Amino acid sequence: MGTLTAQLLIGKGHPYHGGISPTHYLFLSENSVPAWILVRENLLSSKQEKPFMKKVWIPTLEHMLEDGLLMVAYYVLHDPVIQEKAKPFIEGKKGGRVQLYDDIDMSHLRELHSLCRQIDTDYKIAFTIFDDSTLNGHLDVLKQYKMDVEICLSCYHRYKDVWNRRTVERGSWPIR
Repeated sequence: MGTLTAQLLIGKGHPYHGGISPTHYLFLSENSVPAWILVRENLLSSKQEKPFMKKVWIPTLEHMLEDGLLMVAYYVLHDPVIQEKAKPFIEGKKGGRVQLYDDIDMSHLRELHSLCRQIDTDYKIAFTIFDDSTLNGHLDVLKQYKMDVEICLSCYHRYKDVWNRRTVERGSWPIR
């Protein structure tokens, strides 16, 4: 069973008060096979949204974070350039599950990542990344993107070590 190692809130940031009004959530599940899972849920809106089926992509290990941002560009931002170039690789997949290693060659994927870096949007993405997430090694790539970002990393982690039967603490308690 996969566990979630990161969650991204995707929406609009408030220009004066910070925070985010999310329209979509993107979760990274990792274990034997990583998967990005995109759902739409605007908790702060009372208007009726049209149906949105959950989207699942199996990312590349080398560019896992950028694969997730490509999902955002395609399904959330509906960027016309990304949609035109990516549609042949994404639409009509059996079970709606896109497997990036199998469904698109690396040169096309790198081109799509490059195009995503050029998107100038007023959307914000808030990243919550847990201690053992693969994304921890991919964060520098965000400097190449133009959207607003907020990155929340673990500063303290306490857990039961089932192998050694003891409690483990990592980091420092965030007292302000």
